[in-house]
Amino acid sequence: MQEIDNPIEAGDPAKESIPWLNQIFEPVNEWLTKVETPIFEQILDFMRPFNQWMNQLPPIVWKLSAVGLFVLSALAALCIPRSYIFASAPDNRSWRDLRFWTVAALLPYMAIYYFL
Repeated sequence: MQEIDNPIEAGDPAKESIPWLNQIFEPVNEWLTKVETPIFEQILDFMRPFNQWMNQLPPIVWKLSAVGLFVLSALAALCIPRSYIFASAPDNRSWRDLRFWTVAALLPYMAIYYFL
């Protein structure tokens, strides 16, 4: 069996197995490339000074700023009035309080951004 360095040159089995799907998605891919590339280039140009500034800081600052944004989001959720949360609820049981579910949902993200 001959070893192939570049599987794309030899033919991608996924592309060869469903040719009609390629006929559909190739024009879509070309169109998205034409439309999205200039948009993302503008966004990257806009963000470049911020990225250069952040690259000068140690990685722990990146982590803490990401976790800080999640903490601010959790605090914003906790500031929602209880009357608004339970406005259409049939009862006021604590498991229906979406503020606490929001905090519970954000905790794994905080852990992932801090520890990884």
